[in-house]
Amino acid sequence: MLFKDVFLWWLFELTHHFTVVKSVVVICGSNMEIQRSLLLTSCTWDNGNYESFRMIPVTQDCPYVEAFYDPVEKVLVVLSKEKKESVTLLPKLDEYGNAAQKHNRPLVDRQRVTYFKEYYIKKPEEIREFIELFAINADGFDYNQLMKTAAEAA
Repeated sequence: MLFKDVFLWWLFELTHHFTVVKSVVVICGSNMEIQRSLLLTSCTWDNGNYESFRMIPVTQDCPYVEAFYDPVEKVLVVLSKEKKESVTLLPKLDEYGNAAQKHNRPLVDRQRVTYFKEYYIKKPEEIREFIELFAINADGFDYNQLMKTAAEAA
């Protein structure tokens, strides 16, 4: 049974065939179901210079925090609920919240930071497939026009 599910998922990845049943997507007859759990909304990008769209979760069990389309880079950025840790250098702050300096050089402190995992979807057809899989209002929201307008403006 496990091999069948893995094989069917591989087959799905290979062919990208899926069927939509109400708000649940059934992948290649497998037991795996994907709930439509994101709502498409319009927004602006780059201080209002571009029209764009974002996807926000509408259920508690949604696997994503949000997704947004960057019209400048023409990429859909998806933030997962899964987190990852990273060590990074952050500026040390003084008691007033300003970056601390010593001998005109900024002081930094090595800190462990937790981030949401990010996924970048670049191909327009894959962006459309993601939206069709997860957006509850994909049929009534004209995201294709926003993707075209962004491409023409850039």
